[in-house]
Amino acid sequence: MKTTNSIRKYRLHATDGLVGSVKDFYFDDEKWTVRYFVVHTGSWLMGRDVLISPIALKGVEEAGREIFVDLTKEKIENSPSLSTAEPVSRQHEREYFQYYGWPYYWGGPSAWGWSGVPTPIPDVEPAPPRKLPEGQEGEEEVRLRSVQEILGYHIAAQDGEIGHVEDFVLDGDAWTMTDLLIDTRNWIPGKKVLIPHAAIQVVSWIDRNITVGLTCGQIQRAPEYDPGMGVSKDYHQKVREYYEHQMAVAR
Repeated sequence: MKTTNSIRKYRLHATDGLVGSVKDFYFDDEKWTVRYFVVHTGSWLMGRDVLISPIALKGVEEAGREIFVDLTKEKIENSPSLSTAEPVSRQHEREYFQYYGWPYYWGGPSAWGWSGVPTPIPDVEPAPPRKLPEGQEGEEEVRLRSVQEILGYHIAAQDGEIGHVEDFVLDGDAWTMTDLLIDTRNWIPGKKVLIPHAAIQVVSWIDRNITVGLTCGQIQRAPEYDPGMGVSKDYHQKVREYYEHQMAVAR
């Protein structure tokens, strides 16, 4: 498991050289899955930001803080522009996915359409479409959000406010957000905890507020997050078991 903040500033490499560094992520607010790395290109491409899909991911080197994608710099440079200065439209996403020859991630039953993980060639029959059927090319609502935008959102429990969003925990295979990392130090001195994504009930994008189906006491008693240890497999399992027990008691 990884956190989004731990991956920021990782250097992203194409097959033939450095592209830039990761500065943000775009995720969809329906399946809470990271759809694009926002990569700042530095002196290359006149320093503009580019969006790179995890579908292109080839590997991550934790020690060197580097991400490798199966794309050339020329391929990235000539790709349809997905600007970070304005909302990304579905039409722009279609052009982007058709350019790379990837199946759309929307429309299928899984986190990545026809696959649970980002892949350019899902192993399913029949093969997923590269283009939508006639009559399905309309401008559907796009629900992409910036991770950096959500940091700081207040957390409202069932009986009061309890903290704010400091980070997100990612499944490193599916790139889906499994948990919110919450800083409760204004309410519970010195404590940070995880809240499972499944506990989210309502997100108010206007009020910058997230309501969860938990009480302040349930959150307060959750296993404490240690930044020095990160989200280890054992810690994440402990958190899962704690909330499963709380939900069972509530029923």
